[in-house]
Amino acid sequence: MTLDQADFLDQLATQVASVVDRLDAMQMAQLEAALLPQSTVPRSGSIGTPTTALGQGDVQPSSVLANGAVTSAAIADGAVTSTKIVAGAVAMTKFAQSIIPPRVVTALPTLPADDWPTGCYVFLTTDETLYKNVAGTWTAASETELVANTIYAGSIAAGAIGARELAATIVLASLIKTANTGARVEIDQNG
Repeated sequence: MTLDQADFLDQLATQVASVVDRLDAMQMAQLEAALLPQSTVPRSGSIGTPTTALGQGDVQPSSVLANGAVTSAAIADGAVTSTKIVAGAVAMTKFAQSIIPPRVVTALPTLPADDWPTGCYVFLTTDETLYKNVAGTWTAASETELVANTIYAGSIAAGAIGARELAATIVLASLIKTANTGARVEIDQNG
């Protein structure tokens, strides 16, 4: 439903509501079935909240929906995407206790603070660094703790891994990258 359609339905609802007040119960049932088969129309007053789920791309003015009118049953799977959620719309208290998403900040918050529990992460925009609250102190997060089972440059000393440290058939030729010079990879001088 587009915004223009929503405005039209609002105007229609206002007109229908004034007529509804003057109709008897039988005429009301016929009017509901003919005009608004997918919505709830009260016996008097204004049109109520639609009971059908809005489809992807539909726009519904927030002034039309009552608090608690939209339930999980009324929202189609996949209908709420990240582009439809305004930044900061989901409060930290709505996340499971075991999930603490990183937050973007322009300055490191003062610790200790209930809003910044031990183990939480913040991304500081001024230096583009991810920080972790470690026992009440902001500490730059290391690359190795961020990505499990990953080895970064500088983690292993040069020459520390030789043929003896590798199990047979563990390194396949297809996994070894060389420069575009056509150079060969040598292991124990056997190429």
